[in-house]
Amino acid sequence: MLKIENLQVHYGGIQALRGISLEVPDGRIVTLIGANGAGKSTTLRTITGLVKASGGSVQWDGQELLGKSIDKIISTGIAMSPEGRRVFPDMTVLENLKIGAYLRRDKAEIEKDIQWVYSLFPRLEERSWQLAGTLSGGEQQMLAVGRALMSRPKLMMLDEPSLGLAPLVVQDIFSIIKRNDQLRWAVALILLYNVGIQLIMGVATYYFAYVCNKSEMLSVFMISASIAEVVGLLIFPKITKLLSRKKAFLLACILPAIGLTILLLTGIFAPQNIVLTVIAGIIVKTGTGLELGCATVFLADVVDYGEYKLGTRNEGVVFSLQTLIVKLTAAFTSLSIGFALDLTGYVPNQIQSLATQNSMRFLMCIVPAVSMLLAYVIYRRKYKLNDAYMKTIVAAISGNAQKASDTKAIAADPTEADVLPAEESVLETDNMGALS
Repeated sequence: MLKIENLQVHYGGIQALRGISLEVPDGRIVTLIGANGAGKSTTLRTITGLVKASGGSVQWDGQELLGKSIDKIISTGIAMSPEGRRVFPDMTVLENLKIGAYLRRDKAEIEKDIQWVYSLFPRLEERSWQLAGTLSGGEQQMLAVGRALMSRPKLMMLDEPSLGLAPLVVQDIFSIIKRNDQLRWAVALILLYNVGIQLIMGVATYYFAYVCNKSEMLSVFMISASIAEVVGLLIFPKITKLLSRKKAFLLACILPAIGLTILLLTGIFAPQNIVLTVIAGIIVKTGTGLELGCATVFLADVVDYGEYKLGTRNEGVVFSLQTLIVKLTAAFTSLSIGFALDLTGYVPNQIQSLATQNSMRFLMCIVPAVSMLLAYVIYRRKYKLNDAYMKTIVAAISGNAQKASDTKAIAADPTEADVLPAEESVLETDNMGALS
């Protein structure tokens, strides 16, 4: 079991991790979720010894890892596939894989594991003697994962494993979106909502430094907001049980609008009021926590809807959209923030003009609130996978699966097939054809 307690990391004068604590039990999959810059990669890099911690504890199977060299940590059974792939570009695919097993001495078993990795990623076997630097982004991602597996890890850490989607995967994504009308609207409302989230996170530094004139408030806002987001995600199941999916998403959209209104008014009339700032952050991020739960449900629903309507399930492609949306909105909002600030005369480390301050208020409070409320409008008008309809879809899928199972059983037993009426046999054949 991996156990992290009060982990703290500094990059110079910047504190990247503030008292992170978590446990990863044996045989479990744990996902770190957060915005860009939240500290996800730093946490993983600290576990492997690539980043030195300034405090806390990281224990693996009862052993303290902090202070150990990287090779000692790897030898305990920990491996990581890093963000950005980080393959050795001037080495072949095969050489990269062998590098992953550099601490092992069992040559025969290493060869077996290479073949195992090839079975997982056939494309790597086709390019075994090709230089890693000439592979596509998706192929390099396969290689990075395969290299990590070559150490036979007990704990496998994947940093942005979906980064570098191959062009064919991208084509699949757009093809599925085109055919699945509810997926289109789910993507649209999640995209709009994430634009709001990314704007808040991207503008917050400028807002507290130049509108509130107290940059220290940023950390207070972010800490309270992060805790509230986790709380929002945790209470999401209870909210949906007490209310409904529709009302849960309504709360997810209204709460940030209320919190941002409070933050806007605080910035105008009491810009250094910490209490009101904390309250605003809690309200905003409780809503975004609920949205994380809603988005996961939406994507799960459209997978079922896709099977119901098109006869195919596309879980991998559909759920990869969540990461893709976050990346796209992060890039878009970063560009938009820079353009807007430059347009209004922003000058770093100086007192800003009223026009610049107003642009920060607009980007921090008004645009995100509007974007999130528009997401709810789309949800109400275009997204039809409500609780009642999903029950119908799930029942239909379950019924089709049962029919398919019954047909296979009948085909395996000719005596049973002989007693079926001719019409029923035809009906079953037709249904199977539709399912395939």
